[in-house]
Amino acid sequence: MDITNNSKSRLNLLDGQSLKSGETVSSPDFDQDNRVMKAWIDAGLISVAKGAEKEAKAVSQMTVKELETYIKANGGEFAESDNKPELLMIAQDIEEKLAANQE
Repeated sequence: MDITNNSKSRLNLLDGQSLKSGETVSSPDFDQDNRVMKAWIDAGLISVAKGAEKEAKAVSQMTVKELETYIKANGGEFAESDNKPELLMIAQDIEEKLAANQE
């Protein structure tokens, strides 16, 4: 599985891998049922995808941390005080601009 660190801090996985903020690594034996890993997933600190089957998550389904990461990764800006609906609007604007650029 591909594990992405959405937090602002370095995180250590149970298999010993250390992820910098924004880094994605492959962890074939990742245990997403481990209570710590499950808490990180639920809090949006990490994202889990199945390697080549990885699909882009719709911005409407992203957590606040995932939205912040998405916005930063695509050159957008937001205020630390922005709530999820505000972040969602910013992310959707970015998505529309990216789609328009691909046409």
